[in-house]
Amino acid sequence: KIINIVIFGLLLVIFGSYMFTYTVRQDEIAFVNRLGKNSEPIKTPGLKFKWPWPIEHVYKFDQRIHVKTTRYDQVMTQGGKSVMMQFYFGWKISDPSKFMANTIGKDSAARMKDAENKLLEIVDTEKNNQVNTVVTSFGSFIRTEDSTDDSKVDLEKLENAILSDAKDKAEKNLGVDINFVGIRKVGVPQSS
Repeated sequence: KIINIVIFGLLLVIFGSYMFTYTVRQDEIAFVNRLGKNSEPIKTPGLKFKWPWPIEHVYKFDQRIHVKTTRYDQVMTQGGKSVMMQFYFGWKISDPSKFMANTIGKDSAARMKDAENKLLEIVDTEKNNQVNTVVTSFGSFIRTEDSTDDSKVDLEKLENAILSDAKDKAEKNLGVDINFVGIRKVGVPQSS
């Protein structure tokens, strides 16, 4: 009987501590949602106390840089031709309160997924705008060692232009900082 009571007591302490506490890691930021209202961002790491679930819900977000890849799809060039392109970009939360206010989801993972979808839309739009402005055809990407043709695309300049425009929109709309944008793949559409 005593062993059963001790085991029951330990299980009660374990589940009780799980229901009334949460931890914030050094690379995380947390929000406590109490009855539908979010707290200020919690940035200090350590063990924190909370009320159990229907009263309070904890959202925790990773503060490190997340890397996402766009779809490999057709982009129209200035000359009306299409090119297959895929980009990658790195982002992280810069304004936690704005991020929390402008994303939706029942938990942290759903809010991160919502942010990624919105960022993909922003980067895709800027990718299409910049490629349509700068690139004339697929040949604009082809270089030889001694090529000095000015019609060739400066890839770094293209990436920076996309980064600049996407960064402004992401910061304003989501509270997210896009740290870098890069070209992953360039190809010719199957129809060509």
